[in-house]
Amino acid sequence: MGTSRLSERENQMLQMAARGLTDQGIAHELGISVGTVGTYWGRVREKMGALSRSELVAKYVEGSVSERIETLRQENQHLAEQLTQASKLNADFHSLIQHAPDGVVFVDRQGNIIGGNEAAAELLGCEVTQFPGLRVGNFIPDSLHETHRAHREKYFSDPKRRKMGDHHGVIARKLDGSPIRIEATVSHAETQDGMVAIVFLRESPVSRDDNQLES
Repeated sequence: MGTSRLSERENQMLQMAARGLTDQGIAHELGISVGTVGTYWGRVREKMGALSRSELVAKYVEGSVSERIETLRQENQHLAEQLTQASKLNADFHSLIQHAPDGVVFVDRQGNIIGGNEAAAELLGCEVTQFPGLRVGNFIPDSLHETHRAHREKYFSDPKRRKMGDHHGVIARKLDGSPIRIEATVSHAETQDGMVAIVFLRESPVSRDDNQLES
């Protein structure tokens, strides 16, 4: 029998007995008479069996430990289910991002690229596996680094979904340094490591015939 059938006062009494308190000590702690403690022992025996005081305490401790282990087991099982579901959602999200028709890159406040999809890698002339370790500056003309850094700081200070650049697109460069104009929209998400900017990219139509691209 577990401890669930015991009253709150009976549980208190058994906990004190398990700590080594005598009936006199229990009475003093609970502010009741020693006779009342004896009455509680009688009620406990009705629920746990006609056992000696030490046997009742041992049985109570064993039952408490078993119940705690079962509670932990259930909590761990629930956590495992949550982790499994989260992993599935993360895997599904990763798959969706990789199959998105537009480029997607994730950037932290310092300008580090955390990751991206195949469309972004193709647009920027690199491999998906190269994104971690690269910086936004790798894809921006040197002359625009300071301007972009200021824009990035402003965005992270007041994040909101916005379109970057004018309708002709913004000037960028591929990893090999060749120029390209892109259309870019930026949003954001909170993660356990802080805010991340989500940048959606596509090539601007003017890239094909614009002779004024900066390198």
